[in-house]
Amino acid sequence: MAGYDLDFGMSNNAIDAYSNGVRPLSRWTVELLREGGWKETRTLAMYLAKSGFWPSFEWHHSGGTWFNEVKFYDVEYLVERWDDLTEAERDERRGAAKCKPKAEEGRKVSGHFTIWGGSRRRPTKMGQQEFTGILRGGWIHLDGGGRKKASGNHIQWRYSEERTWMEWVQELTHERAFEEKKKKVAEAIASGATVDEMSRFNNGFFRPTLIAMGHDLTED
Repeated sequence: MAGYDLDFGMSNNAIDAYSNGVRPLSRWTVELLREGGWKETRTLAMYLAKSGFWPSFEWHHSGGTWFNEVKFYDVEYLVERWDDLTEAERDERRGAAKCKPKAEEGRKVSGHFTIWGGSRRRPTKMGQQEFTGILRGGWIHLDGGGRKKASGNHIQWRYSEERTWMEWVQELTHERAFEEKKKKVAEAIASGATVDEMSRFNNGFFRPTLIAMGHDLTED
């Protein structure tokens, strides 16, 4: 049954799935799991879904006006698979669900970032600061305190030890993204856009790029 119900914020097929006892993972409460025959904890059920033991066999559009593709789960299938396990196999999965994930160790990096002075309206490039730190979760935690976003426009860094092929690709992707921004700015200005217009576009999206390209954005 095709179509989208804006009142319910989901497709008609999603509404039909709910009526058949299938729903997104986030909608499976303890009470609903119990009604579906699940006798273990909700935490264990969520772990089994994320680890692939309890898979999703269908998805539907949901999420209000965002029309997101959302995976739906059938608790009856989970109960059937769980009942097929031996008690030893169940204990192994119960134990795994209770284990806390290991914290990301991070990687040692070094590099430099731009130091800015002046005010927000009149930024002034003061120089560069060398640093060493740990890259973890998209952020570089500086050895001297504080942190910097690894994908920032005004920071250059590399892994302190030998890089893997994937790490080299990540660094190259960041550099190319910055070059692509500079290219778009140059093309826009060549087409008639002013530096002031570009600096204000999309809440200042190109402002750091313009400054890095040497444009004076101070205001009178």
